[in-house]
Amino acid sequence: MYWLKQILLALCLNACFVACSAQSDTIGIGNGRLDGNFIGGINLYSEDRLPEYQYRLSLKKADHYVNSVGQFLKSLSIVKPGEIIYLNPDSTYNLAYVAPVKLPQGVIIISNRGENGSDGALIFSNKYDTNPLFETDGDDIKIIGLRIKGPDGNVVNEVEVEKILGRFRKNNPGKKPNLNSIQTYGISNSQGIRINHKNVVVENCEIFNWSHAGIYVGNNGLATIKYNYVHHNQRKGLGYGVMVEGYAYIKANIFDYNRHAIAGSGIPGSGYMAEYNIALENSTNQGHIFDMHGGTDRKDGTNIAGDAITIKNNLLYVKENRAAIKIRGVSSSNSVISKNKIVIIDSQQDNDSGRIAQRGSLSTILSDSKRGIDSADLTSLIMQVNGQGNLNVSENYLEQQ
Repeated sequence: MYWLKQILLALCLNACFVACSAQSDTIGIGNGRLDGNFIGGINLYSEDRLPEYQYRLSLKKADHYVNSVGQFLKSLSIVKPGEIIYLNPDSTYNLAYVAPVKLPQGVIIISNRGENGSDGALIFSNKYDTNPLFETDGDDIKIIGLRIKGPDGNVVNEVEVEKILGRFRKNNPGKKPNLNSIQTYGISNSQGIRINHKNVVVENCEIFNWSHAGIYVGNNGLATIKYNYVHHNQRKGLGYGVMVEGYAYIKANIFDYNRHAIAGSGIPGSGYMAEYNIALENSTNQGHIFDMHGGTDRKDGTNIAGDAITIKNNLLYVKENRAAIKIRGVSSSNSVISKNKIVIIDSQQDNDSGRIAQRGSLSTILSDSKRGIDSADLTSLIMQVNGQGNLNVSENYLEQQ
């Protein structure tokens, strides 16, 4: 299964791999650009961090122009594979009462995030039980240049939790509520995009406020996730920027305020490659940044942590006494964690604007300095638990701020 997925991924993403290969010797993320575009679709050199993106598709050659939810749904019902649906960025699209919205095979949904500083069209739901907002219904789908907003970006939704506790106390006098369970599952959880098909691309989107996962790649999913800004996807004990049960190539995204930026279920046949991503300084508020579950987590009697994971050339801000990467078992094939730059920051820092946005420190952090520490000294930052083996950790570098 693993090699089949690898072959499919190579066929689907060959152009991306070729473009990235020229930067394979970079430590961290180089100058904050990759293949001519800013990582995360955000100009890190600007003081206000405006979206900026160069589109490969012509925004003026859309087959369907829509200004409302009704027009959008109608276009989805008649669109042909390869046709473009363009969402007017001056409109907002509340899909709360029509979700999950099925995306047909071959559709390209696009707005203009990053064109002349535009934020792109806002698609949202304010219902806690939106799970998911979008769901693939075929292969070869592209979602580009949108803002995809969920109903809740808090670790603990204090207002709703208090309502639940009030009802519990009224109906169960003298009994003690399970507070942790209520905080995690008492309120319905949400997902932004659920991918169950092959050759799906999510590009240059802002994806935020989804309590379970911003993007969920299911067991049959094969996806490319690139140049997105993925943040505030969190819930106590949950909250993943990208959750992978299939296979995903995750490139050039900015992550912040997720419990894990990327997590994998670790089931046989699953895996991901993550390269040239930036995890900002609130990425370890709840835990580590990149994760892969093992059999102990699944309670399936194995220690399998997916087929293979590759994590390289990422810039990871990590608060003191936190891990950056945790592999919770042993992958079936060899996994690689290499050439990542890890920046240790004050554990009290909670800067929503992000230190990387500050022009003064940017040139230092994005430089290719090689003040390396031997991998043996990074065991508290890059961890393998519940088994050892099939993991090559090398040439990762550490900076202290």
